[in-house]
Amino acid sequence: LNFSTQYHYYPRSGSIYFQDKIEAGRDRSVITVGLRYDFLDPRASRPAVELIPKEKGEFEEQVTGFIPAKMKSHISPRLGVSFPLTDKAFFFVNYGQYYQYPLFEYLYSGLNNVSLARGINVLRGNPDLLAERTIAWEISARYNIVSNIVASLAYFKKETYDQVDTKTFVPTNSRIAGDYGFAEYVNNPYAIASGFELVVTRETGDGIRGTFSYSFMKAKGLSDYENQGMNFAQWGFPLAREPFFLSWDQRHTFKADMTLDLPFDVEANVVWVHHTGRPYTHYPSADGFTPDYPGQPLFPNNRRMPYVDRLDVQLNRTVYAPAEGERKFFVPAKVTFYADIRNLFNAQNVRWMDSSGRIGGELHDPAAYYVGRRSSVGMRVEF
Repeated sequence: LNFSTQYHYYPRSGSIYFQDKIEAGRDRSVITVGLRYDFLDPRASRPAVELIPKEKGEFEEQVTGFIPAKMKSHISPRLGVSFPLTDKAFFFVNYGQYYQYPLFEYLYSGLNNVSLARGINVLRGNPDLLAERTIAWEISARYNIVSNIVASLAYFKKETYDQVDTKTFVPTNSRIAGDYGFAEYVNNPYAIASGFELVVTRETGDGIRGTFSYSFMKAKGLSDYENQGMNFAQWGFPLAREPFFLSWDQRHTFKADMTLDLPFDVEANVVWVHHTGRPYTHYPSADGFTPDYPGQPLFPNNRRMPYVDRLDVQLNRTVYAPAEGERKFFVPAKVTFYADIRNLFNAQNVRWMDSSGRIGGELHDPAAYYVGRRSSVGMRVEF
């Protein structure tokens, strides 16, 4: 099997965006309307491929022609509305459609004449890929509890269509010599993410300032990454027939970003992050594809890793050079002494686990954990 990412094409793309902001009367209502136009002309052709059976489990690839890729263009509407509910409360609605064109690697890989002449390509590009389309909307409300404390609550939802994945066009299992097939980038997966976020902010004042937030989210889809279809086919696993929790499905997230005024003119910046574990695929197997328990189905991301908890602290104290006249030689300067401690409690937060549930896999890879405690002290001088 071979794979080539060499290509030489001259695509054309462009976009234009119009926006108008309308302020309605004395009640401070605002309407924002936008319209965006995008286009991409791949200026390439997609090979028409036939696989001719030679012997049992063996095929000969023949390119019977080339089909020019079509130019893609899209119009994306955007709408935002905000208006007061009371003298202390505001209500917001935002809606938008967004398009993201595929990476050129997904369009052009393996399509040059040299790569095609070599025969079997494990994966080739598709210059006729559609743009990924996302429909997103958000409803939120903001309330001024007191003059310097604001609370907001937002509900959001994002639906994504035409994501990029790979599809194997000849039933294949790479564990069997001679049965090759090939895979191509295609549009087919679907994903949806929704949730809500609560944020409380104290922007000014003595003692404690900062933001505290809590968010709840669900993210499900049919594909976790752009090569998933090929990888599943390579090992003989069936593709998921129903949406599963994606790898970035972070259900509960707490975050505090605070500034504290301490004695002796010391200022402390504290960032605390706590979130529940992200999912991983639990499929115990000695060789990677034969399950330890016969008949066990493979369903992606069916278990979750441990929660992640991290506290970062930075202490700062600033002193100023003596005022002019107090010393014979005056050099205006501001000197800040600091101590910066990341992951204060040296939490062993897990980054990844293998399909048997082992942190770091069979070799106990230390990079399976996020970085532990790091401390530094220093001085910063500003003239």
